[in-house]
Formats: sequence, C-alpha cells, structure tokens
Amino acid sequence: MDPNARARALITDASSLLEPLLTTVAVGVVVAEIEPDDAAIRYVNPAFELMTGYPAAEVLGRDCRLLQGENEVRLAPVLDGKGDVRCYLGLLTDVSARVEAEAELARAAALHSSVLRVLAEGILIIDTAGVLIDINPSALEILGLDRGQLSAPDWWEQLQARSFDGTAVAPAQTGRPLGVIISFRDITERQRTHEELQQFAALVSLSSDFIASSGLDGRVLYLNEAGRALTGLDSLEQARTKYVPDFHTEEGRRHVTEVEQPTVLTDGRWEGEGTLRNFKTGAVIPVRISSYLVRHPDTHEPWAMATVQRDLSLEKRATAQLIASHERYEAQFRSLPLPAYVWRLIDDDFVLIEWNAAAEAFTRGGVASLAGARAMVAYGDSPALMLGFERCWSTRAPVSFEIDYQMLTMPERKHLIMTYAFVPPDLVLVHTLDITSGSHSSTSC
Repeated sequence: MDPNARARALITDASSLLEPLLTTVAVGVVVAEIEPDDAAIRYVNPAFELMTGYPAAEVLGRDCRLLQGENEVRLAPVLDGKGDVRCYLGLLTDVSARVEAEAELARAAALHSSVLRVLAEGILIIDTAGVLIDINPSALEILGLDRGQLSAPDWWEQLQARSFDGTAVAPAQTGRPLGVIISFRDITERQRTHEELQQFAALVSLSSDFIASSGLDGRVLYLNEAGRALTGLDSLEQARTKYVPDFHTEEGRRHVTEVEQPTVLTDGRWEGEGTLRNFKTGAVIPVRISSYLVRHPDTHEPWAMATVQRDLSLEKRATAQLIASHERYEAQFRSLPLPAYVWRLIDDDFVLIEWNAAAEAFTRGGVASLAGARAMVAYGDSPALMLGFERCWSTRAPVSFEIDYQMLTMPERKHLIMTYAFVPPDLVLVHTLDITSGSHSSTSC
C-alpha cells in the first residue's frame, strides 16, 4: 500500500473513531476553551453527565471551576498546528465515597499506533537561475539523498530523473526551472484530524487502564504507558514483540484464544473478566475486559482489534474483605446466647429477615412462621411496639421501654423490656428481656 495513502487512511480512521470513544468511555471528559475571565466548557461526554449529575445543556458555556468539590479534574493542553493552546482536555475522576467497583467498564472504540504521522509532499525551492535554494525533509527522504549532495552544481544529475520508459531525462528536456515552484494542497481536514488525534493521545496518556491494539492475528501494535507499567514492560518496542494472549495467565490465555478473540471477530465485541500477569514479578492481575473489532474506514472490512482492561485488584480485595466481614458477622450473630431478630425497612414497613439460633430455641421453632412478616401485621395490635420501630428509625438511636405483651410466638402474656437498635443502612435489631415475676430471661421478637 502506498505510504501516503495509508497515512490518509489512518487519519480518516482516527477521526471517525474519536467521537465513539468519547461517547462510550467510562471516564468523564470535558473540553474547555480559555477565555479572558474564565475557562468555558465547550464539550462534555455522557460519562461526565453521569458522574456529575449535570446535563450537558446545563454546563456548556459555564466556567469549569464549577467542577470543584467532589471531583478531581486533570487537564492537558491541546495544541493547534501553530503550537498554540487551542483548548484544554480534562479527565474527570470521581473521588467521592462511592465504590469504584460499581462503575461499568467503559467502552472505547479507537485504533491507535505508537505514532501516526502525516506525510507531507516533497518541496523543492529553486531560484530563477535554476539553483536549488532549499529542500524539505520529506523530499530528502523520498529521493534518498542528503542536503550536501544537492548543494553541488550538478544537483540535477544527482536526482537521476528518468522518463516512464526508463531513459535519462536531461534538464533541457524538462525545461530547467526558471522561477519558484510552489506545491501545496488543502490540509484543512488533515489539520482538524491532527487536533483530534492530539485530544485522543492526551486521553489515552491520562488513562490508568490497560489500552492496547493488535492486528487480527493478535500481535500487539500499541500498548499505552499505564498498560506497560501494569504488566512490567519497559518500552513499546518490547510490547510489540508479544501477542495479546501472552499478557494473560495460562487459564486466561486459553480463554482469550478460544473465546474472546473468536467472539470479537464474529460479533464485533466481547466483555467479561480475565487475568493479566506481570512479566517481571509474575503477579496475577484480575481485570475487567472490553474488546472490540475495528473496521477499515473505507472498506469496512475487519482491520484490527482493540482492548481496554481495568485493574480490579483493589475491588477484588475490597469484595473479599466484605465477604470475610459478613461471614464473621454471621458467625457472631448466629452464636449469640441471647435471642435476636433483624427487621428491614421495606416500603414504609419493617419486615422480619433474620434471627439467630437462640431465637429459634426460645420460640421452639415458632419464629419460622414469622419469616417475611411485616411489623404492622405482627404487632399492629400494639401501638407502643410500632412506635418503638418509628422512634429508633427516625433518631438512629437505641430505644428501650417496658411493656406487658403476649407475643405471637408465646402462649402467655409477659412483662418485657423491649430494646430497638438501628443498624445502618436499613435494619433494626429488636431484643426483649423477660422480667415477668423477676425471671430475667431473655427473649426476642
């Protein structure tokens, strides 16, 4: 394929892929234009609206300082063709308490290689005497000559110009240049694409995810800096010696070759979880994967594959800690010697969801008949008991009082000390102490 034609194809492809990337990536993206008194927001993507709660119509044109608070914004300048700052591209990171594990992995659509170069045409500047005044680097590369060779009086002969039939062409036959020849072309589209590529490059460089592209055979074409750091590679050149399955554990490698890549080629995308490995330490890294097929912008034939993989190590550890904590709670709750019942607020009423072994023993198994029962049904005949629920919930504080009451699970009336305790976020633990005739036995309801 002609190099210039390939370059134009890469430019067109990058431009067509940038907008889908910005609208599907899970990171909030904002573009701000610097004005005399502020930095006006000119563009936000859907992820920005989801993270901030601001619809695009509400923030466009406003100063980006409104983003200060629970969000962290990292800005990178985007330069125009003259090297001036055209605008700023910002990535919005949610630093509030919400759990990162709940965030869906964003989809991205982009093909990128290490360097996308715009190849310029060769230009010769010649004076009216036919003397070569200057030549641009692209022309030197095309001709395979250096500037010194073209400074000699016989510079024309150095070009070895030939006609289509292979015979040498003398200067007289072509007409020695008598003035300045200017070669130019409209680069408006190329310039716009170049600016979009600058935005895309800034986005990829700021991302903390593993972002890679490969050929249809799986050989890596590009891996961003974060991906190289995650997998223990020192350079892009090192990454290019590998295939996508090489980055995974043995089990993950089989899944990539037998499931993920075939699905991408047939269905256009695949999402799921897998395990990367660090080439230096051997550490296993759980990741959430979004892989997709990239088609040629002109022929729409399969062209490459791209993947975005997010490190789930922290999320997995947090989940494991939560599970362990829950298991410890369950063990402690079940082994408590005092009967205890747990009620959850559902649709403006409290529903019995759990009880311990002591409660089962005390009620002789009768507690099972109250499973899923609503407090208004179980204790609707006692305003005092219902008031205990309401006061505990509204104050988020323990509530205790004495009452004479015959529980549904007991045959006789008892004099009880009722204790209600709020358990975040939506539970109330109810415990009773039987003080009938000074018995001081514990029960639960």
